[in-house]
Amino acid sequence: MSTSDKKRAKLIVERWASELATKSSSERSRHKVSENFDELFYELWKSGVEFDVVHDMLKDIIAAHFPKLAVAKRTYTSLKTHMQGKSFPEFLDDWKENIKNKAMTSFYALYPIDGETKQEEKKFGSMSQQEYSKQRKYTEAFPQLDINELKKQREAMMDEIQIDLNELEVDDE
Repeated sequence: MSTSDKKRAKLIVERWASELATKSSSERSRHKVSENFDELFYELWKSGVEFDVVHDMLKDIIAAHFPKLAVAKRTYTSLKTHMQGKSFPEFLDDWKENIKNKAMTSFYALYPIDGETKQEEKKFGSMSQQEYSKQRKYTEAFPQLDINELKKQREAMMDEIQIDLNELEVDDE
């Protein structure tokens, strides 16, 4: 965990937070929260910032996405009829918890806990040996088709259809 990692991470987070502040309300809506965090964590990951550095910054990163008090009050007022007796502080706490959960999900998608998974060397195009093995195992679970057997079955079906057609022609006469 170097000082340059911390500085780089801080600059990336500051840039993201300033861009987030200029986004419209629809770009900060609950449907876009995960996408906003995905962008940030991908940028940090791509820049080579380590797990520990980003993990230490999570609280501040999450807080940057919290709604302003005026926006929260306006939203609460407009949705008050749907709140089922929920007070404003409860509404705001739920909103912040939802943002936190989405942030954590995005974070751990790119930064797995040490020892949980490690990036494997890609040996088969874009797949690691483990991914390739899983794909092969899944593929081999399906029955193998024998083209010659299929041709025989098709010919047998065609013969049956021809016999049925011949019987129909005899009945018509």
